[in-house]
Amino acid sequence: MIRKTEEGTELIWKIGDMKAKEHRILSYKIKPLVGGQVKLPKAYMKYSTSDEKRYKLFSRQLTI
Repeated sequence: MIRKTEEGTELIWKIGDMKAKEHRILSYKIKPLVGGQVKLPKAYMKYSTSDEKRYKLFSRQLTI
């Protein structure tokens, strides 16, 4: 799902339940409208465990 906010555009994936140590790879392509250097914010993932604890993981910031 793509959601536009005042802060920018969010890409939201609903990947369902994952088993312990299961991996999923998410990828996307970016087509800039103009040439130049773009600094993308950190991507993040929210998740909760079976005992209802909630966590948030962040990626590194990316410069294109």
